[in-house]
Amino acid sequence: MKHNPEPVTYDFECNDCKRKYPTKLRLSYHIKKLHEELKCTFCEETFTGSPSLDKHMEDKHNDMAKFTCTLCQKGFFTQRQLNHHVKLKHLKRTCLECNETFAGANALRRHQKAKHIKMPKSARISKCYIEGCNWEGLSGLTRHLFHVSFMQF
Repeated sequence: MKHNPEPVTYDFECNDCKRKYPTKLRLSYHIKKLHEELKCTFCEETFTGSPSLDKHMEDKHNDMAKFTCTLCQKGFFTQRQLNHHVKLKHLKRTCLECNETFAGANALRRHQKAKHIKMPKSARISKCYIEGCNWEGLSGLTRHLFHVSFMQF
């Protein structure tokens, strides 16, 4: 039940860390996210990669966040960050083996490992909450969701 049966080639390599990606777009996203030097717009401090800047913003400037999650009250500086958070933390996931629902991908993953661990990996099927397609194992679904959610923004 693979969504895309064609093999993917990883021909685009990052010069900084040697990780490989299937497209130039994915490589450029990786470079921007992990290697590009970014400056805080509030205090002018510089950071390498957006995770470092995001952590700084949370720690030092969270009171200036413009977007708040109505489900957990966490603050975000952009609508895109808020949308990503809601998809990751609050959208329900359904285990296709037993139809239990979970608040996030991590909760579903823990459930599948605990309840369905004796099943072969190929039998653990997850459903994409964006497109509704089925995936064997969580790693394929995770890559798919990254691609689908990245392409929406």
